[in-house]
Amino acid sequence: MTASTADPASSSRTNQRRLLLACLTVCLLSAGCSSNPATGGKDLTQGHALDGGMQSTGRAGTENAQLGEVFWAALPLPSNTSRDPLTISKARFTTIPKGLKVSEYKVFDVNEVGGVIYLAYSGGKYGTRNPEKYRDHSSEPLKVKGRTSSHYYYAAKVTVTGPVKTDLEGCRYWYEQKGREYRQDVPCQTTIRLGPPLTEDN
Repeated sequence: MTASTADPASSSRTNQRRLLLACLTVCLLSAGCSSNPATGGKDLTQGHALDGGMQSTGRAGTENAQLGEVFWAALPLPSNTSRDPLTISKARFTTIPKGLKVSEYKVFDVNEVGGVIYLAYSGGKYGTRNPEKYRDHSSEPLKVKGRTSSHYYYAAKVTVTGPVKTDLEGCRYWYEQKGREYRQDVPCQTTIRLGPPLTEDN
């Protein structure tokens, strides 16, 4: 009779499968399975306190973009529709189409800028207002009192890297209210398409 010899590799794979099955079982029995790594492993409640105002029902954009050009695309100025104050920690576009690259986000004060700049060329090209010359408030808590609009808005720095067929859309906000953390999606849409270049006379 020949004694059988266990295959170490096969035994290791079996143990890994058992461990994976055990982890999946634990996840199914606990709320932690749906945790979001982007929030440090914490699950966030879907919020309903924010509104994007007119910017959530309209669309800003250009059809004269060129490869390599850089824009600042504004997210909606957030309004707190609830009675209780809240603090926004960040906001992001949820859909970034092929041909566009978002490299950073900043927060601007509408009183300093003179209103929301929905879409602007970086550097004030073509005589547009240049958000980059204004202070970035992204390191500060963005507090919004109950039933008021914020004085601050988020904007994304967007570089055109190729042809663009769909829009920058969907704006997600993360905020804290009454000791709880929330995440809320607000409608938004910005169109950037390649087309005939503008001139300084435009």
